[in-house]
Amino acid sequence: PPHLMQARSFERVEMGLARHASIVSCAGHGDASALLSAGVRAHWMPTPVEVPDSTPPRPIAKRIGLIGSFGYPPNLDALRFAISEWHPRFTEWGWKLVVAGRGAQHLELPETVINLGEVDSLAAFYSQIDIAFTPVRRGGGMKVKVAEALCWGRPVLGTEFSFEGFPRLVGTAILEHL
Repeated sequence: PPHLMQARSFERVEMGLARHASIVSCAGHGDASALLSAGVRAHWMPTPVEVPDSTPPRPIAKRIGLIGSFGYPPNLDALRFAISEWHPRFTEWGWKLVVAGRGAQHLELPETVINLGEVDSLAAFYSQIDIAFTPVRRGGGMKVKVAEALCWGRPVLGTEFSFEGFPRLVGTAILEHL
């Protein structure tokens, strides 16, 4: 398929540049590991995450939330995947999907989705949801949304890709607390 050919082409260009760079820093642990295994001197630089002074109480309103910058293609892909594959299931189970973030106010979403638009603070988002949803299927770096949600005291439902770079214990602990 053409998109796989394009991805392989980008991978070759990226690897060539990385091999000739004097410094290579990576936001994702998996990216750094892949480059290191290819002989590139890569350094993992964790992405900073806002840690709240206290976590807002969970509303127990059966709301599952997705936050992101919707000008970023991987976030739009995650949203489309959430709407097409997961939203019908959430509705069937009596859960509401909540969406927020940059550009959210311009999204065309089903009427059954709660759109908070661009929120002033992370507290404004996390105080509205019981569970964070990270249906990430592509993109690079650490999945900040997972770390952020955990810092805000919210369990995370996500794809396997969402938890890439985290110790296996993180996913196990989340499942035990749901």
